[in-house]
Amino acid sequence: AAVFWIIVLSLGEAIWSPRFYDYTVSVAPEGKEGTFMALSSAPLFLATMPAGILSGHLLEVYCPEEGRRNSQMMWLIIGLVTASSPVLMTLTQRWVR
Repeated sequence: AAVFWIIVLSLGEAIWSPRFYDYTVSVAPEGKEGTFMALSSAPLFLATMPAGILSGHLLEVYCPEEGRRNSQMMWLIIGLVTASSPVLMTLTQRWVR
């Protein structure tokens, strides 16, 4: 299952990345392509630190090495955090435009 998941993610990345970068360059003004490329990667870069901290904390609290584990609660929290992004984008889209 893990190998299959890695293959699926790799194929998705191979299909999505070129389209994403092509779109980023196509909307950039002449001479600002590099700036737009850097800024398009900023959300992923900025999300790395909090995601690492949150994942470490959740593993310590809900899946300790010894004692009772509650992985369902951990995955519920991860799902809610993940679902908050599209919900917030929908709620704030008129201010972003």
